[in-house]
Order: sequence, then structure tokens, then C-alpha cells
Amino acid sequence: MSGAVRNLILTGGIGHPFADAAPALEGILAGAGVVSTVTDDIEGGLAALEQGGFDLLTVYALRWRMLGSEKYAPHRERWAFSLSPDGRRRLWNFVTGGGGCWACTPR
Repeated sequence: MSGAVRNLILTGGIGHPFADAAPALEGILAGAGVVSTVTDDIEGGLAALEQGGFDLLTVYALRWRMLGSEKYAPHRERWAFSLSPDGRRRLWNFVTGGGGCWACTPR
């Protein structure tokens, strides 16, 4: 797809149907000429972002450290997350280098 906008969608988390909704979002964006790569590996995605080839970053996720309540204990191993210093640097470099960023927050 020549001239298409290349997008990275970072997704995943608890409490929302990310596994179903992220591919739907990918399809909607494809209809607008945006070719997306979808991953729930946030750090891996940001490493790929650093390698180039993306024009846009879409964050459609609900990820945090999950330390405030034991009700999140069953989800911590898979979904708890805190962005590493390298991840912060990669994100900062992408946005300040002219890359676009769109944060989708579940409602």
C-alpha cells in the first residue's frame, strides 16, 4: 500500500474487550488508509517504533502497576505494567521527532 500511513497500535489490559476491539480499530483505520500493526507487548512495540517505519502511534490499552488493590492480583503477572526508562525515551523520541500519537481511552 504505497503512501499509506503506518500505525502502531499498543493494546491490552483488563476490564475491556481489547482482544476484539483492537482488530476492529485496525479495520476501521485501514478503511481510512492507515495500515496498522497491533501488539500487546508495549516495550517490544516501542522498540519496533524506534526502528522506524511508523508515522503514528495509537495507544488503546489499560495497563498500570496494579499495586493498589488485591482485586488485581490475578491480573498482575499478565497485565501489570510500568514503562521502562528505555520505553519512555523511545516514546519521547518518536513524538518529539515528528511522529503522531493518538491515545484511545476506553469509555
